[in-house]
Amino acid sequence: MGRTKKYLTASDILFLTNQGRDIWEKEVGQFSDENICSPVRSGDKDPSFRIKKGNNGIYYGRDYGGEQWSGNAIDLIQKLYNLSFKDACNKIIFDFNLDRGEAVKAEKVIIEIPKVPEKPLLFEFDPMPYSKKHHQYWNRAELYEDFLVANDIFAVKKWAINKKVQPMTDGQITFAYYAKDINGVKILNIGPNVEKKDKWRTNIDKIDYTYLWYMYQYKGLKIKDLNVVKSVKDLMVFKILNFEGTATQSENAYVLEQSMSKILEVCDNPILVMGSDKQGVDTCKKVQSKYNTRYFNTPKNLLPLNINDPFGYACEFGLKSFDKLYRKKLNL
Repeated sequence: MGRTKKYLTASDILFLTNQGRDIWEKEVGQFSDENICSPVRSGDKDPSFRIKKGNNGIYYGRDYGGEQWSGNAIDLIQKLYNLSFKDACNKIIFDFNLDRGEAVKAEKVIIEIPKVPEKPLLFEFDPMPYSKKHHQYWNRAELYEDFLVANDIFAVKKWAINKKVQPMTDGQITFAYYAKDINGVKILNIGPNVEKKDKWRTNIDKIDYTYLWYMYQYKGLKIKDLNVVKSVKDLMVFKILNFEGTATQSENAYVLEQSMSKILEVCDNPILVMGSDKQGVDTCKKVQSKYNTRYFNTPKNLLPLNINDPFGYACEFGLKSFDKLYRKKLNL
């Protein structure tokens, strides 16, 4: 009779990773009781994600924006990497080299929890000419309607998810970033009555969480200086100045790393532009240390002014000033 194979349960995995804290720190870095930028949702400019230790000793995360996701460290790995429960557990076991012999409940088998398949999200929108408020949002960085529409950034009259028209609040303006190569949409809602969870909505994460904006333009090409930026609006600053670039779906280091193979096919020495705030710097350092890439950040002494990225810099100091700063730092 053969020996019974030993497995780690979810409880074992959390126990061996400091109740999940080690997993959280691997994915988001050191954390405290303060909010951080959401690791499960892109575009979280106003940190709205918090990690807390529950009464049972296990560390849980809660996103107070977007779909208000919550879960433990294993749930986080499932979410970030689009894995099944079983595969998420196996990834953690591999990443942390967990010893099955140390587990308290080593005789139990990991059982995959069946999930109801998620309904695909169909995003549709009706474009409209830019209004004064639409112009004001982009004109701060010297970006204009013709250029933005040419790059598939549209003002939106109305939009729907799975044929259900979404309500618009008083004073709201809405933009749609259209990823025409995958027929994906990212919606930006702005206004005094827009709740934080409704500011950004997208179906692209369901299509491809490692999607790279405008990367299809470089198919079959080799680019000398490719800027890899954290947001489409930052990328617009580079594109209007005739610099090549792409934008990620997330500022998360793992998501960026998962995209690097596609990036390196186009550029041997890309330039990472992840922002000068803590999350941006941490992401840049993690990926740069592995791939020895170049990087660019706006000056950290501007953080008290809420300026941590190219769009914010261009809004405050203009495109000409940003162009000069960028060329000087990259020696271009």
